[in-house]
Amino acid sequence: MKKHIYIILTGIAGLFLGCQSPDDIVPSTNNLGLNSLTTYFVEGDYTNAEFKTTVTDINSDIVINIPYYYPEESNLTTEITKMRVIASMDDNCSISPKLGILDLTKKNYFQFTNGRGETKQICITGAIKKLSGTQITYFSIPANEAKNFAGVTGTIDQDKKVISLITTDDLSAVNVDYKLSPHATISPDPKTTVMNLNANTKFTVTAQDGTTSAYTVSKAAPEKIAYGYRSGSQKLLWAFDFTTAGFSWDATNNASLASIGNNLIVNMGNGSTPIYFNRITGAKAGQITLGSASASGCVTNDLNGNLLLCNYAADGNTFKIFKTKSVATAPSVFISYNNTTGSILGRKMSVQGSIDGDAIISAELENANGSSSYVRWIVSGGTVGNPEIITMTGIAGWSSGVTIGDIVYASTNPSDGYFTTFYDADVLHYMKGTTSQASLNPKNDGNAWGYNYSCLDTKPFNGARYLTMGAISHFPQWGMDTQLYLYDVTSMGQFTGTVDTSPALTFSPAITSYNGTDGVSATGDVLLVPSADGYTLTLYYIDNNCKALGAYQFDCIKK
Repeated sequence: MKKHIYIILTGIAGLFLGCQSPDDIVPSTNNLGLNSLTTYFVEGDYTNAEFKTTVTDINSDIVINIPYYYPEESNLTTEITKMRVIASMDDNCSISPKLGILDLTKKNYFQFTNGRGETKQICITGAIKKLSGTQITYFSIPANEAKNFAGVTGTIDQDKKVISLITTDDLSAVNVDYKLSPHATISPDPKTTVMNLNANTKFTVTAQDGTTSAYTVSKAAPEKIAYGYRSGSQKLLWAFDFTTAGFSWDATNNASLASIGNNLIVNMGNGSTPIYFNRITGAKAGQITLGSASASGCVTNDLNGNLLLCNYAADGNTFKIFKTKSVATAPSVFISYNNTTGSILGRKMSVQGSIDGDAIISAELENANGSSSYVRWIVSGGTVGNPEIITMTGIAGWSSGVTIGDIVYASTNPSDGYFTTFYDADVLHYMKGTTSQASLNPKNDGNAWGYNYSCLDTKPFNGARYLTMGAISHFPQWGMDTQLYLYDVTSMGQFTGTVDTSPALTFSPAITSYNGTDGVSATGDVLLVPSADGYTLTLYYIDNNCKALGAYQFDCIKK
């Protein structure tokens, strides 16, 4: 009840705050009084796109640069005859006549008055600029089953412009799949030209504006740092509104993620067939081959290229886990379990290790009357053990739907423990057996009530072990951004404090929301994927309320 009252009061306070004047005093960033100009498209689908120009001189024309294409990845050329322009000025400064809709193909003259009452004629105009990007952002030799070649994805060092192909396979006659900066070209073109990449090979990338960069592709292994990911290597790979990929946006979604090879598999858990993407570029590739399998529950993957899918099974039904090693091969039944638990299975499932060797599989039990239990299968030498129902104690419990907890084991050894969290306790627990050994308390700003702590994954990387948690926002429309947390849990000594201030925390970005209205359901998932060559770690996330699907990447390359 307290939580509901707090939500109502916070919403009322937000309404009052929303009535305050937007004309805040802008601290001066220069000595001119006119700090910057921001312009927007007036027509079309991208009226929220903004282009900002910092003002450094008012004695010359102030030129606002607009990219030749927008979005830059598209073939949509820009038109700047109708652009809305807004100025950021110091207090007591003014522009006459007032700014509004301008034709930036022309010179537009105004009188600017600074805070001392001094006037100056200024000229505002625009320019359409060709794109200058010259990067190779993805470089991969596809698998070839006929040649028994598993494929290899290059590790890219953008500072040195070196792409390392870490493989012992013969690369004397290969074609390459790649991604460049928007509207750039590459020479020679390895998509159309058969290449010998056993030896160092140079490629030239040319931007739309003629700028060039030279890359060297080398069959080699760059030196790694001693431990974990390199600080500062983190970067946003890609992010987008998942409805643009054909997903529905409604309360039936129970989103989950998995990855095998270069594929990221997204399952909405609503009866639709999972869709897969190039996990490095974010490009949609198609639907997986589902056959007679069901993905009405969720998806996950092990560390040996196995995709696991499960159905959503009420009490009295059969819970099935299916497996496949290819998005093009229909999954087969791996585990069949007669669900007589009195609860539902299938909304959450995780696996640690390799089901071809040693692994732990867990599937959480969902019950509207409350639950803190899950079913566990221990896999030894590829053989699945008997199911065990584990009931945790002393940590409260979850209900059903979006409140259900997530459980991930630290390793394939049950004695190493596992992690769990759920709404609305909002506590991240480290468990051994059935009891909590350590925990991180809710975020300390008093807003934990607005987040669903129910998405976890943990993976080893370069001698470290990382745990990620997704805190899905119930109210992104109120400015409560969904938050990602990445912790180093190699040693549990720093697993103390709160989720947002723990010494174990290494990375914590807020994600971009593509939803400006009320949310539909605070479901989502997070996934950590170490690359096969051991050089990169990628954190994937999906947030149903924010309509967001995206990826951050880290590396361990010594520089």
